[in-house]
Amino acid sequence: MVDDSDDGRRDAAGQPAPADGDFGARVGTSAVEPTTTRTGATSPRPRKRSPLGLVFDDLGLKVVALVLAITTWILVHDQIQDHKSVEGIAVVPFDLPPNIRANFANLPRLTVRLTGTAAAVERARAGLEQSGRPVRLKTRELRGDEGHATFRDRSDFNFPFADVGVVESITPAVRVDWYRVDSQEIEFTRPRIDIAGRTDLEIVAAQSSVEPGKVLVTGPVNVIEWLRNGDLKLALDDVSAAKWLRESPDFATPFSWSSGFADWRSRAPELRAEWALTIEPPTVSGKTKYREYKVTTTQVELALLYPAGLDARAYEKYDIKFLDTAYDARTRRLEVSLRGDPQLVAALGAGQSGWTLLVSLPAPPKDDSGSVESYSAAVMLVPPEGAAGDATPRLRLVSPSKVFVTLEKRKGP
Repeated sequence: MVDDSDDGRRDAAGQPAPADGDFGARVGTSAVEPTTTRTGATSPRPRKRSPLGLVFDDLGLKVVALVLAITTWILVHDQIQDHKSVEGIAVVPFDLPPNIRANFANLPRLTVRLTGTAAAVERARAGLEQSGRPVRLKTRELRGDEGHATFRDRSDFNFPFADVGVVESITPAVRVDWYRVDSQEIEFTRPRIDIAGRTDLEIVAAQSSVEPGKVLVTGPVNVIEWLRNGDLKLALDDVSAAKWLRESPDFATPFSWSSGFADWRSRAPELRAEWALTIEPPTVSGKTKYREYKVTTTQVELALLYPAGLDARAYEKYDIKFLDTAYDARTRRLEVSLRGDPQLVAALGAGQSGWTLLVSLPAPPKDDSGSVESYSAAVMLVPPEGAAGDATPRLRLVSPSKVFVTLEKRKGP
């Protein structure tokens, strides 16, 4: 039998091609397989889509849509207004001329308020918060000998970003005190040396030294002028020799010391603080030679020291006798040995020094009878009132440190 449907056309596999009216010929047998219905007719089966098709199908259109979306976001972002405050911003001082000193010790941390487009604000914020990029004060023209400069506007600062127009405000305002300075070599007064009550020592000036004899002071012009004219004295800090003396030094070797000018600075810190005034060298070294005064013997009038709560009336019924060959009952003077300034020793013997030689009396008997025999009484040399804390070499009692005292009951009514 001859197949009338075979018109001689073949497909790629060599099989007879379907007729032109066949549905399968239009859609392709490889894309749709016929399905049988109840009536015997066939219908195409839907083609399955690959998951990658969601990404790559119509790829060109999707790329165009993405570019349009990004462009739109950029355009809109550059028009959106934003506000931000950046806190804790460090401040760097401006450059000073060689003859100016300024106080940069307490520069505050700043809060910078930013206002502008979101993009500009974000760039400024990133610049401020980037490590190692602080805000710098702009150099000012400073006129006169002293004054202060206040920085509060954005034009007063150099910022680590280009668009400074986004800076709305800066808080707090930065105030910097400054002085114009001058320099002068100045002499200074030597330090007061505390010798821990060793009033038996004297300074040997010829064997004492200090190095250097002058210091270079650079500071406010008015301070230098006062120093230059002698209206203000530059003084070294006090020095203590107490530790050196506790170690029982050989007085053949001078006491070595070092001192600065901290106390002198503290008396006027607004003009003499280190930021405003420099001293070169900052410390001075020296050597002070001490020696013990020679022992001098003289007679000094005795003064009586009564026990606490008693006075001269408690001794009205007693004769007070000092059993010591060094005591002169007629003049009531005791011969003592002293170390100290010979002139002061002479003044003490003449009763003109202000020093007092005291003997500590025993208390009289409580039953108002009998006597006190050979009481060992302490002898003390007391400086004038107000001189007890003075470390300047003065006087020291060598002997005697004690005398014997007797209280004899008077006879008769």
